[in-house]
Amino acid sequence: MSSSGIPEEILQSEDNLIPLRQASAFVEMVSQKEGAKSLGLEVGCRTSMVDFGVLGDILCRSLTLHDLLNRLVRWIPAVDSGAHVWVEAPEGADCARLCLRHDTDVGREIIDGYALFLLLDSVRLAAGPNWRPQKLWLDRKAGSDLSNFEALSDAEADRQVNFVAFEIPKKLLSRPVTPRKGRVDVSDTPEADYLTNAPASNLQGSVAQSIRSRFGYQAPTVGDVAEFSGASVRTLQRRLADSGQDFSEILDRVRFEEATTLLSQDKPLMADISRHLGYSHPAHFTHAFRRWTGVSPSRYLEQLDRTTEN
Repeated sequence: MSSSGIPEEILQSEDNLIPLRQASAFVEMVSQKEGAKSLGLEVGCRTSMVDFGVLGDILCRSLTLHDLLNRLVRWIPAVDSGAHVWVEAPEGADCARLCLRHDTDVGREIIDGYALFLLLDSVRLAAGPNWRPQKLWLDRKAGSDLSNFEALSDAEADRQVNFVAFEIPKKLLSRPVTPRKGRVDVSDTPEADYLTNAPASNLQGSVAQSIRSRFGYQAPTVGDVAEFSGASVRTLQRRLADSGQDFSEILDRVRFEEATTLLSQDKPLMADISRHLGYSHPAHFTHAFRRWTGVSPSRYLEQLDRTTEN
């Protein structure tokens, strides 16, 4: 690291950044010295995106895979200025394509291989830990043998492009994200109902409970929640910001969770769900649901019915 001009102190925080070209030159040097042509893939398959400091926290707060992909497109360039991330989702096609390209002429195969696994790990937050892409694209210069990597071994690889990408079935885009960090699944325990309804132990949970208490009455506002908590709006917003969240993000999550629960019930009526969640018109609910999942509530129901039948 010192020969590449990279201080060891950079390793003290996952949020520390170094210039892309400097990092690329370093990994290229290591790859050549160690004879590790697949260095990026080797390291990537042992790395989790959720451990990436602030970026990991942002991704873990995604509502659905659709929401997570939008966050990847927005936030990866914020921490990697040489990276371009985009999603191609042709109308009528069964699959979307998640793509990434780095603007560097040094070590690109290595950092692209590393990024490929990080993107895959992110998608698995919703698709499941064992999900594998069936088709992927690699830089035309990439010569790594993918058969040594279980997560990619089933994929048909196209090596005629200058980026990395893989296909994601569109039916997965509305799946909820399941964060790995600090998550305790109590849904199958006898105490589940108690824990769900017990007073929350943190600020975000308290805000979420306050929002739920307003459902069926009127649209919950940050002013309502501040009044319930005995704080001013400014104080509440500052405390939420200190914890890395804001009111609108928590409101979206609670509404999304409530909406999917209601949609799973027998013969749900969109107008009733919309009214219950505090929307003034069903079209507003539909617009919000599309933003969360990428599909309309009716389309989500169709996918839910097919999953149940299978």
